Amino acid sequence: MRYTSMLKLTVFLIALCLASACAEESNSTPTTEPSTTDTSDASDDSDDSSDTSDQSDASDPSDATDPTEGSDESDASDQSDDSDDTDPTEGQTATSCGSESQGLTPVDCTVNGDTSAQCVFGNHCLCSDGFECEDGEDSFSNGECSPGVVCVPETIVEGGHSPSACGSPDQGLTPIDCTAEGDINAECVFSNHCMCSEGYVCEDSPENFTETECGAGVMCIPATTTGGDAPDWSTRPAGQCETRDDCPEFPSGAQTCSPFPGGRCVGGCGTNDDCPGEAECRFGACVETCIDDLDCHLGMRCSGGSCLQQNCQGGICPTSGYICNSSDRCVRSSCSADNQCAPGFFCSAGYCVESYWAN
Repeated sequence: MRYTSMLKLTVFLIALCLASACAEESNSTPTTEPSTTDTSDASDDSDDSSDTSDQSDASDPSDATDPTEGSDESDASDQSDDSDDTDPTEGQTATSCGSESQGLTPVDCTVNGDTSAQCVFGNHCLCSDGFECEDGEDSFSNGECSPGVVCVPETIVEGGHSPSACGSPDQGLTPIDCTAEGDINAECVFSNHCMCSEGYVCEDSPENFTETECGAGVMCIPATTTGGDAPDWSTRPAGQCETRDDCPEFPSGAQTCSPFPGGRCVGGCGTNDDCPGEAECRFGACVETCIDDLDCHLGMRCSGGSCLQQNCQGGICPTSGYICNSSDRCVRSSCSADNQCAPGFFCSAGYCVESYWAN
């Protein structure tokens, strides 16, 4: 019994020893194998890391080298070089007018001598005075041409475009003299009709635009002669002067016959003795004294004891034969021939003077 127990104990210890040895062997094996496995794994990880790094290098645009790198810059440089070859003023100046960006072909506005022509908005020519658009029908007004149209010297029609010969034959008109009745300041409008100056009106015609802008073929006449007769000079005192020769020599040496109705000597009288007739010297001018209008020349009025010019009414002098000045007062009209003066007047020294001076 005791032996049996010892035997069992021995067997138990042997088994225990074997078990312990196996356990140690088992424990020692994993410490070696994991080392190999870890190294392999690390190697794999390293490979993976290397692969990742390679991929990162390949995908990172900052590290990658593009074989076409610089080609865009080169292209831009090339484009810049091309743009440098293009004149930025092309199509924008008078000598090259018509921007290609507007689909136009540049033209030279100055080619026919208009050195003052301009290019408007890089689109069309603007001609200066004395020039017109080559093709007027397709052009704007005021000398602005259609795109592609240049400036040419203005066509001047012989006759019909001046005040003394107004009415262009090209318009089917026969020229007339707007100044024939004394309006030496008349104008010819559009080589078509007369424009009368101050103191003149158009002859009566339904073709007239206004009282002073006449219809074609209608002349200017003195405003005061319309339907009027020659004034009766015997009803009033005579004037002071026909011309400056009728005025006494003033102490200052200056003298002139002002175109007042009847004439007035002005320019520097010193005393009454320097004035003709009964006129008195007032502030350097010879002035007639009066009580009422009958004491004054026709075309004059009495005001404050002195004879002064009549005031015009509606641009017309109340006394026939006189015109209105810029102050709207009656004065003699200018002339170059007798037929430019109203009835009862004749032309003397550039003015229509009263007929009694001829006696």
